[in-house]
Amino acid sequence: MSIWRRVYEDRRAVALPLVVALLVNVGVWLIGVLPLQTRLSAAEAESRDALVELVHARRVAEQAGQASDSRGQADTQLKAFYSTVLPADYATAVKTTNIWLQQAAIDAGLAFRSSRFDREPLSDSRLTRAYSTVSLTGRYADLRRFLHALETAEEFIALERVELIDANADEQGGGPIGIEIVVSTHFAASGAR
Repeated sequence: MSIWRRVYEDRRAVALPLVVALLVNVGVWLIGVLPLQTRLSAAEAESRDALVELVHARRVAEQAGQASDSRGQADTQLKAFYSTVLPADYATAVKTTNIWLQQAAIDAGLAFRSSRFDREPLSDSRLTRAYSTVSLTGRYADLRRFLHALETAEEFIALERVELIDANADEQGGGPIGIEIVVSTHFAASGAR
């Protein structure tokens, strides 16, 4: 007889209940604890996923709120731009642009020869473009000063084109130069404000 068999025979009263208890514990662990552990792990993973989705949803909601605020600010600024910066109508656009151009030409030491205004509605816009072809004569340095004043003016006047029309300047650059420029501004079409 082997030693293990002899030990089993001598201690059967103690060993048999221990083996049965061990098998019951393994059975309870396999039937009860393991499925609960698996469900708990799955619930924790779902909880982490839900938390990530919640953070993402809050971020999206915050961005949507910021976009809405930005749109509201842009609408307010656009209304202010239409009402305070742009001329109210074609007559005002012509008058203010002509006055500004004539005064800037005088300030720069140029001769204001002529201007012709016209307008055209812009497609897919509430604005109408008022533009003028202006002829000026003067020295090169004065023309540069005028163009700089035009580009940095607070008035809403855009320089679209500059064309040399009379280049009678002497070789030292001291004689008069004639230029023709196209400037434009915009105004809100009737009822578009």
